[in-house]
Amino acid sequence: MKNENKFYDFEIEYKEDLEPNKQGSSQLLEVCKQFCKQKQITPMIAIFDRDEPNIMKKIHDDSQGFKNWGNGVYSFALPIPNHRQDVKEICIEHYYQDSEIKRTDKRNRRLFLSDEFHSNSGKHLNNPQLNTTEINKLKSNQLKIIDDKVFDSENNNVALSKNDFATYIYNKEEGFNDFGFRAFQEVFEIVNKILIYHYK
Repeated sequence: MKNENKFYDFEIEYKEDLEPNKQGSSQLLEVCKQFCKQKQITPMIAIFDRDEPNIMKKIHDDSQGFKNWGNGVYSFALPIPNHRQDVKEICIEHYYQDSEIKRTDKRNRRLFLSDEFHSNSGKHLNNPQLNTTEINKLKSNQLKIIDDKVFDSENNNVALSKNDFATYIYNKEEGFNDFGFRAFQEVFEIVNKILIYHYK
């Protein structure tokens, strides 16, 4: 595995056979609970966003930087990257720079940050033709990613879903093919630490 010119002595395989509706944190938590009941031939590592405090307590152990469920199942919460030290409720999109998060696709859709909108009216601060109904995210004192319910003057939803954003980066689509991954270094370090622990 290679990240930003640093090599790791492991390969990552993604578990592709999970049902699409089992991709949220509560569902991933249940996956950990089920899979730890029998020994896994290959270590299974579940990585969680840090934006749900109730889940955090169950999937992360600060003392060692990850949780050992037994039988080769591990989990951890995303570490807070250097450029987001003021944001405690991190999700994976926060690992990118603001300028990368705001990239527009060919259909003129993009992810939005909660600090782009007026917290009461939901109107975009720089483009009054845009507004969002995700008022709860605007009321939070944390910087949130908004990937739905941002409407233009013709009531078209111009928000890009997180899934589409990730797919564009993975496929190196035009406009999404020059992103930096330095912030992900610490994630790889934790995976490496888990594997050393597992195989020692």
